[in-house]
Amino acid sequence: MIIHTSNRLETLLDALAASIVKPLPPLEQEQILVQSHGMGRWLSINLAQKFGIWANAQYRFPREMVQRLYRTCLPGLPDTAAFEPAVLQWRIMRLLPTVLEQAAFQPLQQYLGAEMEPLKVWQLAWRIADMLDQYQVYRPDWIRQWETDAASYTHWQACLWRLLIADSNNAENNGKLHHQVDIQQQVLAHLHQKQKIFGLPRRLSIFGISALPPFYLELFAALSPHCEVSLFLLSPSPSWHPSRQQHPLAHSMGKLNQDFLQLLETQQPRLQAHFQPGSGKNLLLALQNTMLAGQDSGRHPRSVALDDHSLQIHNCHSPLREIEVLHDHLLQLFEADPELKPSDILVMTPDIDAYAPLVQAVFNSHNKRYIPSTIADRSQQHDSQVITPFFKLLALSRERLPKSAVLSLLEYDSILQKFELHQTDQDMLSLWLERSGVRWGEDETSRTQLDLPEFRENSWQFGLDRLLLGYSMSSADEVLYQGIAPLAQVEGNDSVVLGKLLDFLKALFSRLQDLKQSHTPAQWADLLQQIMLEFFQATDNTQREMHHIRAALYRFQQETETAQFQKKQPLSVVEHWLQQAVQQNAISPGFLSGKLTFSALLPMRSIPFKVIALLGMNDRSWPRSHKTLGFDRIAVQPRTGDRSRRQDDRYLFLETLLSARQSLYISYVGQNIQDNSLQPPSVLVSELLNYLDLHFVMANGIACKTWLTRQHALQAYSPCYFNPELDRLSYAQEYLAASRLLQSAPVAKSPFIRKPLPEPDSALRSLSLKQLQSFFRNPSRWLLQERLKLQLDPDMAASEDNEALHLSGLEAFSLKNWLLKQQLDDQSTSDSYPLVLAHGQLPPGAVGAYRYQQTADEIEQFAAQVRMASAATPLEGLEFQYISENRQISGQLQGIYPKYLLRYQVSKCDANKLLRYWLEHLLLNAIAPEDYPRESHLLFQNENILFKPVDDARDQLAQLLDLYWSGLQSPLPFFPKSSYAFAQKIHQGKSVEDARRAARTQWEGNLQWPGEQDVWSQRCFGHGEALNEAFESIAEQVFLPLLVHQH
Repeated sequence: MIIHTSNRLETLLDALAASIVKPLPPLEQEQILVQSHGMGRWLSINLAQKFGIWANAQYRFPREMVQRLYRTCLPGLPDTAAFEPAVLQWRIMRLLPTVLEQAAFQPLQQYLGAEMEPLKVWQLAWRIADMLDQYQVYRPDWIRQWETDAASYTHWQACLWRLLIADSNNAENNGKLHHQVDIQQQVLAHLHQKQKIFGLPRRLSIFGISALPPFYLELFAALSPHCEVSLFLLSPSPSWHPSRQQHPLAHSMGKLNQDFLQLLETQQPRLQAHFQPGSGKNLLLALQNTMLAGQDSGRHPRSVALDDHSLQIHNCHSPLREIEVLHDHLLQLFEADPELKPSDILVMTPDIDAYAPLVQAVFNSHNKRYIPSTIADRSQQHDSQVITPFFKLLALSRERLPKSAVLSLLEYDSILQKFELHQTDQDMLSLWLERSGVRWGEDETSRTQLDLPEFRENSWQFGLDRLLLGYSMSSADEVLYQGIAPLAQVEGNDSVVLGKLLDFLKALFSRLQDLKQSHTPAQWADLLQQIMLEFFQATDNTQREMHHIRAALYRFQQETETAQFQKKQPLSVVEHWLQQAVQQNAISPGFLSGKLTFSALLPMRSIPFKVIALLGMNDRSWPRSHKTLGFDRIAVQPRTGDRSRRQDDRYLFLETLLSARQSLYISYVGQNIQDNSLQPPSVLVSELLNYLDLHFVMANGIACKTWLTRQHALQAYSPCYFNPELDRLSYAQEYLAASRLLQSAPVAKSPFIRKPLPEPDSALRSLSLKQLQSFFRNPSRWLLQERLKLQLDPDMAASEDNEALHLSGLEAFSLKNWLLKQQLDDQSTSDSYPLVLAHGQLPPGAVGAYRYQQTADEIEQFAAQVRMASAATPLEGLEFQYISENRQISGQLQGIYPKYLLRYQVSKCDANKLLRYWLEHLLLNAIAPEDYPRESHLLFQNENILFKPVDDARDQLAQLLDLYWSGLQSPLPFFPKSSYAFAQKIHQGKSVEDARRAARTQWEGNLQWPGEQDVWSQRCFGHGEALNEAFESIAEQVFLPLLVHQH
């Protein structure tokens, strides 16, 4: 066995090429062991460049190769599948319940408890199976001791292992099922006989693997007399032996490499060293060369040039700022080095899924700063049209079917296409379901299954029945049919969409019932396959994901059958298993695709690049924390060569230091985005900086740690990025303007409408009374919406998933109006309760009944006042077209009685309502015949108001119409509540300052009410003070006459 070591992977590649330069026979494949698909791809590309053509090579992972050697050495290899962890977990799950009463298994019984929750049992079985697999690989001597000396080893792990052995020897298995330890001994014995073994590879190359289990090394050493076995190992230094002086960083971070080489030494291999120093004088190369020498740079710190940017540390406020800073840094590198290509750059991060959306936002903008990039190693559920909604559908079986969760499934094209729906149907469906009162729950029966009262309101069936009945009946909201209130929302061809929705919901509810039941593994595999085919359209875009699920389900069925596990299980167990399996089946595309590569920070990915960037190197992100199991005996009795995720991560950081050829860029979130407090980087970054501080110094005398660490601003448009004297450049043209604004003197905001608009079209000279009332309710909105056709309304409220436990302000107002109408029509409110309930407007059960009765009692008193005020016979309504100069108001005045115009509203009086009725009162006084009254009587829940006759009503109307016309050409500083508060104080004889304070209170609002600063007024008056002198003048002009005539 030959071991090639080097500090440069390119050198190891040359050594590999030299060792395989002699071609194999045409039908034989070159066998190369790697630890990642990325390494295999890198080898293929570079070997093709060296040889001109490269084909017929087989890249295998170590475990796969070991299994192949087993089958080659032992043609009649007994079945070992029962002891593979995938099968072992199900065997353990089958056997555990039968032995928990035994004294040895008391710790497991205490953990699982009396309820023996299936998911908890499976998770424990999975952990135990993985641990026993590690024992077979790293502690085969323990396995042999447990089997041969049962009296000495009575702990539960040894007892469980013997139970698994006994289970494998039962009559149903037609003979003994062997495990790895058995096979290992037989294969080693076979190889040591030195007899010719047919089928072995002529040569085996193990490339770029940082560590292997001791038995694998023993196996490859035993194989070496039969074929050429070569290992190509990356190492920072030839001085790896513990007895020799080592570089501080290599010693701290390279324990994995040191232990591996120490294990290799026991196999007495032939060593071939290919170490060579890097050529250059920058800090990165100096660091790599000091590690190669196996010692520090000497007693005196080495000077580093100020223009040396080969190693940089960037301290940012957030992952987004990390990406933005990196983007500008790479543009700077491309500008400085025209030969640098995107494919020469690798960016790695511990959490690629968290950074991927930010990368797409910053790097995928197709402008002059576009850098072609690709993202590797993303989870299968990224941009998924099948896997993500498939698991969402499964999760619904544990939920109470909230409306938003069900509708979220219809956001996926794969489901929409299956049920012949379209994206354009979604808004309509949401509106239907919102108005029909759907909140959660299939029907009343499903709610009892959740130990809740049986009520039908706000369930899916409740809302669907209303929609269907509304489509079937010609109308009437006031009608009940078998307790259902029809909702007339679906018309014409929309009925097709409703039918498709019903098909989807019928299939969904049926399958969710199936998912709530327990099934055998074979039944689960069949059911989940049917669900996938039933809900997802097979297209070119979805076939790959559907294949992953199908393959995982096939594996599930095969493994449980091998384990003889046929016990019924709930969905939770199968769902957790399936999520793991789908992720394991994924092969991440995108690595080494000719673009800049973003990838996960994974072990065994020590591929050299000109530029390597590490993002997210935060204190708790890397090295990753790994808690060992309390029953892991390997952790209690460690040996050289044991697996350690933390040591893997530390060595990966060291490999990255060795793999960067021109520049190493490291960034971390070191400033809290909330309070700007400092946060430490990864301990590995700190170790690197501490070493550099001891052995290097900048040419200006500043410590390396201080000089190399660049603390970035919170915003990308900070002026520091556009100062040529600072070494922090930004290439974002759009941020330059923002930066200049920050540096310039404050400039008053420009008004949204700088000068009056041209006079409106003649069509706006004629308006209805309702339009005039709407204008004065919010002149800013009227100007923007009616004149400029702008829509600034905030987004619709989020879909409500819970039934109402109390009535909102608008809902209460609607109910009061409806009840008032019922009482004025002499209809019993108690008889109306089922109708209101059937509309889904009340909380369910006793709470709804109480709220209804409370509101009905409240309205009954108000209705009595209205009856008394309207006891007389009303006069004939006045239809009018009132003209003032060249402007016209048209409409009707109804509700006129011999003594007054009567208006009532089941709410409290406020400025908007007063102004609305004041406009009607002015029109009454302007147009009414002599035999008609001139007073108006206003009834509110909190007070009654009388408007006295107005002698100058026509002049008042003319002034209001002038304000209307002015408000169509420029923003009118009139806000009803604020204006009324100002005018009321003036009317009461208070000072102007008091009036301004009252207006300001209404304008700004507080925690109880929002004030009048809505999106419309902010757009019109956001440039300056809205409550100005013009505001005060208009407030007095509109409201003082009203207050004078109010009684």
